[in-house]
Amino acid sequence: MTPEAPVVRASVVVASLGRPAELMRCLRALQLQTHRDFEVVVVADEGALAEVRTAYPGTVKTVAFGEANIATARNLGLSDCAAPVVAFIDDDAIPEPTWLQRLTEPFGDGGVAAAGGFVRGWTGIRMSYAGKAVDALARERPLDVAGDAPFLPDVPAGSAVITIGTNCAFRADDLRAIGGFDPAFAFHLDETDVNLRLARRGVRTAVVPGAEVIHCQAAGPRRSADRMPKSLFDIGRSSAVFLRRHAPGDAIGGALRDIRERERRRLLWFMVTGRLLPSDVAPLLRSFDAGSRAGLEAGLPELAPVGSAATPFLPFPSSGPLSGILIVGRYWRRRSLRARAAQFAAQGLPCTLVLYLPGFLDRHCRWQDGGWWEETAGSLSSPLPRRWMPRTLMHLRAQDDRQRIARVRPIGTVIVAASGS
Repeated sequence: MTPEAPVVRASVVVASLGRPAELMRCLRALQLQTHRDFEVVVVADEGALAEVRTAYPGTVKTVAFGEANIATARNLGLSDCAAPVVAFIDDDAIPEPTWLQRLTEPFGDGGVAAAGGFVRGWTGIRMSYAGKAVDALARERPLDVAGDAPFLPDVPAGSAVITIGTNCAFRADDLRAIGGFDPAFAFHLDETDVNLRLARRGVRTAVVPGAEVIHCQAAGPRRSADRMPKSLFDIGRSSAVFLRRHAPGDAIGGALRDIRERERRRLLWFMVTGRLLPSDVAPLLRSFDAGSRAGLEAGLPELAPVGSAATPFLPFPSSGPLSGILIVGRYWRRRSLRARAAQFAAQGLPCTLVLYLPGFLDRHCRWQDGGWWEETAGSLSSPLPRRWMPRTLMHLRAQDDRQRIARVRPIGTVIVAASGS
């Protein structure tokens, strides 16, 4: 993030359906944004909106929508946005404090119409999306990325930079002019379709590696609590619609078979890693086939421009550029350390708690309902009797943690809860 860059006024659209707890976590995290000039538009079912209106009276725009169609929900949010740039995030995603500031900075260039950041998966550590391009046959390829600075990649004609739906922003007028998101994509490939349509207009898309969100991948109609697919119908349907919209007619059949094969390999990987039963694979592939048939037969009307905002800009109460807190300690002291983290979070400060266990353990990062990020990790040293992690090693780990975390979360104070402190 460049401190001298002007703040770009933005609207943030959050679409949600049947997940009020996840929605409220996302809104809580949005309060910690370093960006100082944005509004939030929530498109959700009435039950979730009731909670939003109670928690954020008069500070969040709300649009009632109770159907399982992410494209339509995003268009409803887009039509109520009053800022020149509109960003989208899923209800089960947690934005880093610097997310919106960094994601909107490229729009200072008048030739940029879209921007996309990076996404960490459910572990909160490993990247699930780190920059890709796509062609008219839905074939993806990774982009060459060096560092955290935003850049404008060059892609071949007929291709586009992908802006993943849970971490993307668009110039509102450009997105409205092309008809917004295509309602034919109830789920999957809706943002990729937008990317290709914008690319045909000759505008540029920025990739912003430093604009990060954690996508928790909560359970829903299409995915179970353990993140396994319940059905591939919508993926099959959207794949067929995408190819009909963008691919040459004689290439649709072969491209659809290629997509099905990729889905089959993904299911087999889940099976061999013990996350999916062998008996589940065939029914899921049949659901893909049923969806693809429906997509091939679906009507595809022309898209009309989306209307502009009818309501004035409504500032969202964010903390602004505050220095955060990093607490590092042992897992067995988690109760007292969590109490300290909760105190800082109650003050509106970005807080990260890192808890170390003995031995080797993969690092995980999760957002806590109390309003802080919490990481757990192994000490990466051999377990020792009683003092399994010496004080000196704890301080060294804290230095490493600060350097790593400060990329996306401002840190002004480090508290090392070593033995005896």
